[in-house]
Amino acid sequence: MRQRLSFAAVSRFLLSLLLVGACAMSGADSETLEPPYQWSPPAHLEDEIRRLMKAHDIPGVSFSIVNSDGEQYAAAYGDARPGVPVTDRTMFNTASVTKFLASELVLQLADDGLFEIDQPMAPVFVDPDVADDPRAQHLTPRHALAHQSGFPNWRFMADDNKLAFEFEPGTRPGYSGEGYNYVARYASALTGSSFIDLLGIHVLEPANARFVGFAPEGAFAEYFAWSKKPDGRFTEADRQDWSAADDLYAAAGDLGRVLSRMLRSDSLSAELEQARRTIQFDMAEPFCARPGFGDICPEAVGFTLTGIAFEYPDESVYWQGGGDVGERAVVFMVPERDLGVVILTNSSTGGRVFETIASAFYDNQKFTRFLGLQGTQ
Repeated sequence: MRQRLSFAAVSRFLLSLLLVGACAMSGADSETLEPPYQWSPPAHLEDEIRRLMKAHDIPGVSFSIVNSDGEQYAAAYGDARPGVPVTDRTMFNTASVTKFLASELVLQLADDGLFEIDQPMAPVFVDPDVADDPRAQHLTPRHALAHQSGFPNWRFMADDNKLAFEFEPGTRPGYSGEGYNYVARYASALTGSSFIDLLGIHVLEPANARFVGFAPEGAFAEYFAWSKKPDGRFTEADRQDWSAADDLYAAAGDLGRVLSRMLRSDSLSAELEQARRTIQFDMAEPFCARPGFGDICPEAVGFTLTGIAFEYPDESVYWQGGGDVGERAVVFMVPERDLGVVILTNSSTGGRVFETIASAFYDNQKFTRFLGLQGTQ
């Protein structure tokens, strides 16, 4: 049975949720990709996207629409960086959308029988910062994926830059990138392989997703988009390490290929698929109490093992937003519609195109209006 939380328990979380949060085209033209697609976007969509990009100073936009059969519609507009147009290989900073792929990796490893999602990680891995805290002995992959780890978002937020529990794992939600990095290190310790290698073998290669990675070096250096900051400056991609929670760079079409596999009925065992889609704590009441959210309120809202779920009478949306200083991204999938959507931008104002693109392919106005509201934050 789902637990219901008071407004006081999660109002700060909901605010942080809102704030966190491939193509063969040039900057002047767009075209569809093979294989054939089943969607027909409205004729005015390109004009509206370009209008929004100009109005909100968004250099580049790339999006992908997929189904479980691998069919895809994709388009992109504008520049990856000054003088360089977005193409089907342009890799945008996806920010927290990284978590969507990291959760898929953990679930695939569990599906392969390497561990159980409710099995404590302590016998294999304990972060040195919490080695003396008894709560570390109870921390499980489920806690980490569903943002119930008890950790803050990032350890550097603490005065001593050390990881520490803020509450008992599994007792309430608390958005945490540290939880995702923790379970990633657990998977690495268990398998003897790096997170990057595991992600490639179990998630990217099966989906034929090639233009996805972290370090903007080597063969992929020319494909990385630069992020445009609010002051108008472009910042080059510079991450050289990995995080299971942030700053993965990817082409929209390649993320779409991953979503396509996630939509397949045989993506996971029936047990894990049900676990993936189960809301851990129902937060609909405090969500709907926020000003302006009442008329777009879903029946249930909460973290699952793959992003945040919005449950409606006939369908559920599983989504993850991402946003740092110079980029905005969102992915979502609707299994009942056999629909997956990826939207990537390289601007802090990029969220302004979310509602327009999503509503062209998905007619759930409550959810697309939510994306519009989120895009203004």
